[in-house]
Amino acid sequence: MRSTNRRSRILVGLGLVGALTLAACADGDSTSSMAGGPPKAPTPEAGSPAATDTPSEATGGDAGAAAPSTDGGAPAGGDPSASGTPGAPTAGSKSKGGASASTPGTASASSPSGGSGSSGSGSVNSGGAAPGSGGPQAGAPTPQTPAASAAASAAKGGATDVGVTDKEIKVGAIYMHGMQLASFMPKPMERLIEAQLRVMNDQGGIHGRKFKYIGCDDGVPDAARTRACYKKLVEQDKIFAFLGGLTFNSGLIQPDIERDKVPALAPGSLYRSEWENPWSFAIHMGMEHEAHAGGQWVVDVLKPKKIGLLCLNNAEMQATCDASTAVMKKAGIKVVHRVTTSAETPDMSGDVLAMRAADPDHIIHYTTHPAATARFMLDASQQDYWPPKGISGNHMAGEFAGALIGNYPAKHGYWTNTTYKLWGPELVSWSRKYVPDQEGLHNHVMQGQWWSTNVFFDVLKKMGPNDTRERLKQALETGEYTTGPGLDQKFMWSPKGRNAHGTGARREFMYKAVHSDWAATKDAAATPGGLVPDPDRFVIEDTFD
Repeated sequence: MRSTNRRSRILVGLGLVGALTLAACADGDSTSSMAGGPPKAPTPEAGSPAATDTPSEATGGDAGAAAPSTDGGAPAGGDPSASGTPGAPTAGSKSKGGASASTPGTASASSPSGGSGSSGSGSVNSGGAAPGSGGPQAGAPTPQTPAASAAASAAKGGATDVGVTDKEIKVGAIYMHGMQLASFMPKPMERLIEAQLRVMNDQGGIHGRKFKYIGCDDGVPDAARTRACYKKLVEQDKIFAFLGGLTFNSGLIQPDIERDKVPALAPGSLYRSEWENPWSFAIHMGMEHEAHAGGQWVVDVLKPKKIGLLCLNNAEMQATCDASTAVMKKAGIKVVHRVTTSAETPDMSGDVLAMRAADPDHIIHYTTHPAATARFMLDASQQDYWPPKGISGNHMAGEFAGALIGNYPAKHGYWTNTTYKLWGPELVSWSRKYVPDQEGLHNHVMQGQWWSTNVFFDVLKKMGPNDTRERLKQALETGEYTTGPGLDQKFMWSPKGRNAHGTGARREFMYKAVHSDWAATKDAAATPGGLVPDPDRFVIEDTFD
């Protein structure tokens, strides 16, 4: 029944990618965030309601999604508030104002430049210097720098930076709700983060502050809408940080994020520029590194003599296919045909014919968008064509994706690489409890966003009440962050650690398809029955450069 229901949902959504084609082809079928810490997910207090509501259907260029809330109320203007009635504060909210904040991986506070990481009570001296004199003037307040003023405000639980008040922290994200397969990717991803924020708010927030989430829809995506969303969230809504998000235009706004110094946590992480931006904290291997790691796996394990490439028509994916070509060239393997396609291409049967004529031993796809990959596979299966050494590539690690492409690929050889082990018992257990309507909708980017949101919570707790963008950046740059054994990944975001071997910047996993049911099993392991660790080489790593 579970498989039937999941297939029905996917078939309904496939009007966006060619439902008739699919119907003809598809056959039946911890969040420990600090070094040394055990994986833990936020635990709600007894009596906390489960999160079951879904985000508002965003319309127009910058509609706000439903904010995590405890009272169900929302102000006019489309940006629901997360204020609600304060719940019982967490232990961290009882900290004295101005107490020393410890950052991840350190035993003591590191005071950011201009800040007061280890101030005392934060009270203002009663005596000060008289204008034009060197002596104190009774009753005059001590002049304060903006940094000292922020520290004093933090000690009192007040506003400390853009988007932070005594009761609230504003976060936002851009999601492409107009993309094909939106019901299976951005919408479930946004719902999960909203649920995490809501559960944290139900616990009283962090240091007495609750989260207000503001979402923005950039459509297909459209570049103008992406820029409009960025401007709205940063300049109008004045968010403290980006949290989550998924848009194929994320590369466009990286210079703006760096210029405006807005922390961007858990981005879609599709592009190299997100790793190069010191204010962006990526949670997925960059595409060119994926091409190196996956390409080397193809060279060592499958040993083809000639390959074909399927590439999306954007600059990042073209560079990724170039990176794959470099790996093949070094190994003496010839690229005999390269297809460039768009996510909107309605029919790829001609591309399949051209690939058949070129006769590669293996095909590698770097299309980012699963709809583009699925179209090629469905048209290939209609022609009963598959290269003798199969197909491999990226961005097909979604619970829904197996039913999207059917059993033909699994029967003839298909592999997908992914940043995290699938699907992670901690994530699946938490999701089933708080977002039960997400069943069958997990994907590899969502895994990273769920974990990274918990990193965000942990870091804010350890920072103390003095929340500033600069202090958050410095804290995230300190130490090594591990996901726990269920996801089995680690990251470092320091300038030197971002590209380190053995971290998620270079290390991933290779899964082999054995049938079309890729959903998490009901047992404690929550593994995908239709995807198994590749028996020849499960862990892959970019050692090419």
